[in-house]
Amino acid sequence: GNIMILYLNYEWNTGNVCIYTDHGKEYRPCRSISAFLNSRCQMEGSTLQGRREAFAKIMSARKHIPILTSIRRKELFMPFGVCSSPDAIWINLEAVKYYHPKESQTCITFVNDASLTIPFRYSVVKRQVDRCRHYIDILD
Repeated sequence: GNIMILYLNYEWNTGNVCIYTDHGKEYRPCRSISAFLNSRCQMEGSTLQGRREAFAKIMSARKHIPILTSIRRKELFMPFGVCSSPDAIWINLEAVKYYHPKESQTCITFVNDASLTIPFRYSVVKRQVDRCRHYIDILD
């Protein structure tokens, strides 16, 4: 089957986007995660800016705007952290199997049973996941 991206982060020191997939980890030289996401949007005939504006308008959202890179693959990346920061982690909604609170953080389990703990409260993660699922439902 197709390789699914679980999440993305940026490696400052090497200038690579780290792509964690259900088949392992890949590196893509890129100036930022935004540039990487923009190129994925362009493959579907859109732009990062266009997708960002669409979400903001439909969901009346102003911050932590997720990016729908592919309607076809239901690939939507949710930012955790400041979008413009290289420290942000971008999680693919479709790859999330479940998540649970772990002290003041949140542990996310992916479809391939890999897990990742992110330094955000459960309520913050839940709000982002719920609005993203709602967005996909609206578009379907």
